[in-house]
Amino acid sequence: MNLLYLLLLHRYAYNSCSLYDTCQSCIGSRRYDNKPCIWSNGRCSLSSNSNINDRGCPLIINEIQPMNADINIESVTLTITGSFEGVQAHLVTILVTFPLSNQHDFVCTIEHIQNGSLTCNLIIPKQPVQGVISINIKSDRELSMGDTDIFGSVNFPEKFNIYIPKAILKPDYGPAIGGTKIQIENLDFNLYSTVKIHLGKQECQISKYEYSTNEIECINQACMIDKERLELNIQVNNHQWQLEKTYFQCRANPIIFDWYPKKSIISGGMKLIISGQNLDVVQKPMMKFISNSSIFEFITVCEIISTSQMICLSPIIDKNLDLIPPFDIHVSFIMDNMKIIPEHDILMIVVDPIYYPFEDSIQQINSSNIVQFELHRYAYNSCSLYDTCQSCIGSRRYDNKPCIWSNGRCSLSSNSNINDRGCPLIINEIQPMNADVNIESVTLTITGSFEGVQAHLVTILVTFPLSNQHDFVCTIEHIQNDSLTCNLIIPKQPVQGIISINIKSDRELSMGDTDIFGSVNFPEKFNIYIPKAILKPDYGPAIGGTKIQIENLDFNLYSTVKIYLDKQECQISKYDYSTNEIECINQACMNDKERLELNIQVNNHQWQLEKTYFQCRANPIIFDWYPKKSIISGGMKLIVSGQNLDVVQKPMMKFISNSSIFEFITVCEIISTSQMICLSPIIDKNLDLIPPFDIHVSFIMDNMKIIPKHDILMIVVDPIYYPFEDSIQQINSSNIVQFEGLNLAETHSIDEINIEIDNITNACIPFNFTDTQLLCLLSKNAMNNFENSDLHVRIHVGANLTFSIGKILFQNQSQSLPLLTPYLSRQFGPMTTLIFIVLSSSTILTLLFTLVILTRRRFYHGSQEFHKETKPPQYYQSIWSELGKSRQIIRKNLIIHEKVGQGCFGDVYRGELKQNKNKSLEVAIKVSRDQNVSSMHEFLYEANRMKDFSHRNILSLIGVTWDPSRKAMVLLPYMKNGDLKSYISNEKHQPTVRQLITWAIQVADGMEYLSSSKFVHRDLATRNCMLDEQLICLISDFGLSRDVIDRDYYVVPTTTKENDGKSIPMMPRRLPLRWLSPESIESSKYTIQSDVWSFGVLLWELMSRGKTPYPGIDNADLFTYIKNGYRLQKPTYCPPLLYKSAMALCWHIDPTQRPTFTQLAHDIRHILHQLELEQQRKQSSSADDDDTTIVQRYPIERKLKQLSTTSLSSTSSIGGQYITTPHRQSENIQLLFDRKEGDDDDEDAYAVPVNASAEVFSTTRLLTEYTETSIVEDV
Repeated sequence: MNLLYLLLLHRYAYNSCSLYDTCQSCIGSRRYDNKPCIWSNGRCSLSSNSNINDRGCPLIINEIQPMNADINIESVTLTITGSFEGVQAHLVTILVTFPLSNQHDFVCTIEHIQNGSLTCNLIIPKQPVQGVISINIKSDRELSMGDTDIFGSVNFPEKFNIYIPKAILKPDYGPAIGGTKIQIENLDFNLYSTVKIHLGKQECQISKYEYSTNEIECINQACMIDKERLELNIQVNNHQWQLEKTYFQCRANPIIFDWYPKKSIISGGMKLIISGQNLDVVQKPMMKFISNSSIFEFITVCEIISTSQMICLSPIIDKNLDLIPPFDIHVSFIMDNMKIIPEHDILMIVVDPIYYPFEDSIQQINSSNIVQFELHRYAYNSCSLYDTCQSCIGSRRYDNKPCIWSNGRCSLSSNSNINDRGCPLIINEIQPMNADVNIESVTLTITGSFEGVQAHLVTILVTFPLSNQHDFVCTIEHIQNDSLTCNLIIPKQPVQGIISINIKSDRELSMGDTDIFGSVNFPEKFNIYIPKAILKPDYGPAIGGTKIQIENLDFNLYSTVKIYLDKQECQISKYDYSTNEIECINQACMNDKERLELNIQVNNHQWQLEKTYFQCRANPIIFDWYPKKSIISGGMKLIVSGQNLDVVQKPMMKFISNSSIFEFITVCEIISTSQMICLSPIIDKNLDLIPPFDIHVSFIMDNMKIIPKHDILMIVVDPIYYPFEDSIQQINSSNIVQFEGLNLAETHSIDEINIEIDNITNACIPFNFTDTQLLCLLSKNAMNNFENSDLHVRIHVGANLTFSIGKILFQNQSQSLPLLTPYLSRQFGPMTTLIFIVLSSSTILTLLFTLVILTRRRFYHGSQEFHKETKPPQYYQSIWSELGKSRQIIRKNLIIHEKVGQGCFGDVYRGELKQNKNKSLEVAIKVSRDQNVSSMHEFLYEANRMKDFSHRNILSLIGVTWDPSRKAMVLLPYMKNGDLKSYISNEKHQPTVRQLITWAIQVADGMEYLSSSKFVHRDLATRNCMLDEQLICLISDFGLSRDVIDRDYYVVPTTTKENDGKSIPMMPRRLPLRWLSPESIESSKYTIQSDVWSFGVLLWELMSRGKTPYPGIDNADLFTYIKNGYRLQKPTYCPPLLYKSAMALCWHIDPTQRPTFTQLAHDIRHILHQLELEQQRKQSSSADDDDTTIVQRYPIERKLKQLSTTSLSSTSSIGGQYITTPHRQSENIQLLFDRKEGDDDDEDAYAVPVNASAEVFSTTRLLTEYTETSIVEDV
């Protein structure tokens, strides 16, 4: 009976629902009494209702990491652990909802999913905010009882935090002289390559950067004043990081008063006490010891005890050195950037003392517990035992002589009446040592020896060299043993004064009395200064509305502050009393050259300030923007071109739909004065907006709202990139990866694609792009680092859209079949695998054979049907259509002949354009060498601008044709006389002075037209001016050479690069330095005024018959030459009036002082008229005179100028070799000849003398091909 009971009990336990501890094991398990097991509240139990909780398992989320992200990063990968068994990625939706006005839900794109976890990538919003993470899994089928599919939604309880990081500076203070090593902690930028650190406006030079641990250290520069508070700014890859405000405090420089003792022993290690002021401002103070003969040098790091005291250890002297004690060594102190040599800089080194051992090996101690040593009696009575005046004066005597205090040490005196009573006053530090002239009074804190001193016995005076009052009393407020405070009334003018402290004794002192008395003139001067305000920014558009931060002022104690720029009030928008942060918004200027002085009133009183100005500049102008199409997810780069764009600190682009249900504002990034980049908006998919639809754009530039001529942005559907069909895509030796998708080329350009392989961006370079397919070529970096490993692949479109494609496996062709075989064997049987391999091999051979046949046929028919593809791809259609039908030239109507020219940016061909009735037009065909999408788009954009130009002296656009191989080709009128430089340089041509000046007038007329259209040429020179059949000069090459604004165009350091171990030449790129204005060379700033500078050089070229400007001057030295005030000398046959009244005026260092092209065209006409009148007068006075003067290429009578051999043999910054010139005189040597004797002006006056017989010249200085800088670029 008992056994039966136990068996029955066991049967019940076996069937109990409580046996099952997971939902999957519970749902659909066996039933007890025909009732199902259900999963509810995290446990398995029996249900009386079979329709409740008997199907499907709930989603469980255990953890999400990380739960915060730095605002400065682009995206973050979240790892979510929980129940994902059997869940497919396309059924999972992960949203992070932020309370933002423009966008709420941010999708976290799933990258990888497995049973216990998944990872997803989240794009970070660019503002600090907290959001809620929600995970939703839906089922893709109707569930039956017992089905255990996981589904449901979970809102994770902890909020996801986007934060602005707070940097920690160690230390966060240092001496004003600079040189402090500052560690910057609590930041994470180890993925970025370039980090720049600034304190205020000064760069903090990085001395240590450990990528793996994020340890970064920099050394600061000198501060302006010792109270300056410098804000930390960090740039990562030229982008400003958002940081919580963090400051470095500049403090007063350290001062050394004295040090003691001034004696040490050979073995060293003796404590040297240093007294001074502001000693603790240095983190690692050092004491340096050096012998007279410099055979001994030693540096020890000192220990800071307080702001007025530190301890250093004396050095160990090597006994092998030839130094016999006693001898002296010199001491100095190294305090960051300061080296301090004290007034008493001698340390005497004496022999080591000797302590004898006990006479017996064991010394017995008597009841008095006193241990007696042989030398102890002498040391006990020595005055040198006492290290303070109070302990020294009146101490016991040795041989009836008193201990006295002198020169900071206690010593034995033979005269009992000297220094045997009273202690001197010691002043360690006074703070502050400067004061703002605008404050009423300042409280000084003086630290030193004041033990037992009463306030009425102390007099503190500050003596200023003023005519009406010299001595200002500092009234004592509080006194204690080691410090006192006093209040000083401030004189109302900048001045420096001497602080004197005097303590008198109120009794007659006897020997041994230690009362403190005496006078001290503090060595550092007290400074009353006029503060210098710092404006950030100190310029803005004339229309006003610039937010200006005013720094470096201290008025936090005052209640009412008013700020004026000249007479106009600058409205305060922010005023933080605790941090002295103040910000105001300016009003409109009267004109765009106005310079407004800063004035500040505090409590209705005018503050004294160093003159500080706000510069009004020309208002920004928007010319155009592109592309004019974006996707729903946004984040596409919109390139905005214009003028004066950099005058606004925070330009914004606003997007609004027709129905106003959508509005979005994005802050744009300034690239240059003529270009900025804005990101297109994210469109909320919950809005009632069905793509394609249009939204209107406008620009907010401080107080300006600019609506461009073309203000419509078309929003289209997002593209779709499909994942690989197999989870792993194998890549063979071709290194080409193929992606499939939908709505690709019609929604975005190839430039918006970033293919990321295992966190390496741009690992695969796109090169072929259609609406359904993308091909890319793996970069060498990817191939070198990832061979034979499977890696995650993501495609980023713009900034917001990311697709997880799958994995790729790198392998070479010989490895592909062996690697594939194990995979097939696991999936299929051996026979199936063998058949698959055989069929695959034969298929591959068949495909290869077919491909060869098709390729040969395609090349054969290519020449036959070359004209068929005459329209550009879809992503150029917008700008192509803007050209208009009349400018779109059909390719088959164009015949291309020989190449007639080439430049830095492209090639020029002679061509024939067929017209109606068997007529043809001779044309010049310009082809860009750079054929990537963005460059070609820019090429078409500039050609589009040319179509609107209509002027006698501007080369007009005939049209543009599309060629599949050369892409866009710009058609211009063919100029039979070629360019102006070649024409005037040719000895066969003999232009008169009148003809040369006439060409200058024609160029000025053309540039006047371009400048009135707000167009900047950027490369004005005789080589870019053409002559037609009637020798009329036309300006060309405007805008079609856009490399000028590229940042990498100027600085490329090497001339070769390594390719498979071999050195190969890189593509040369030339910079027209000799025609550029100093501001263009220095900051890549191009304006109409910089074109005026280039026009002056063009004038010089004309009057010198095509010589290269600045002969004999190295390109590396050219900028310094110009900045030091040197200019091109008057050419030999240039009329002085033309040089002084036109040419030289173009080279004013201040761009605003240069003449306009309107003025130049008028003035040069007037100059020509004056010259003609003068010529007529000469003709009337002498019938023998020629009616014209022929400008020779070189003067007839000439002698060799003397050049220094140093200048000829030096190597320039680009490197060079030396050659021996042949006996004939080359062009460059001829450039060094003087003009005819008797002429007053010398065009080569800046040349340096050398031996006339020298025949060795530096190729970098004199050969023709080096007259412009040849720069090579890593391609």
